Amino acid sequence: MSKKKFSAPKPGKRRRLSPAAMEWRGALRPGAARVVALGCDRLLVENHAGLAEFTSRLVRLDSADGPITIEGEELQLSDMRPQQLTVSGRIARVSLPGGGNPA
Repeated sequence: MSKKKFSAPKPGKRRRLSPAAMEWRGALRPGAARVVALGCDRLLVENHAGLAEFTSRLVRLDSADGPITIEGEELQLSDMRPQQLTVSGRIARVSLPGGGNPA
């Protein structure tokens, strides 16, 4: 059995992640809400069921599984479409239905 060494990147050099390492693909059922981080200051939310609450510190969306809550500062709705929207700003926390917290 061979052992692989993990080498940390050299200072000043960035490590590139493959797209597979950056995206988690669970078993999504049709119509389930999907939240995707676009960098560290934007979130794309697909298949939501409507905007329930919006302030500069809180965005709450309805979904088939329960509420999706985005907390932060200077939050804005930068792109809105019928079942998709983009939230931008200083995002501090995302709470998903069922208690999952990716951020």
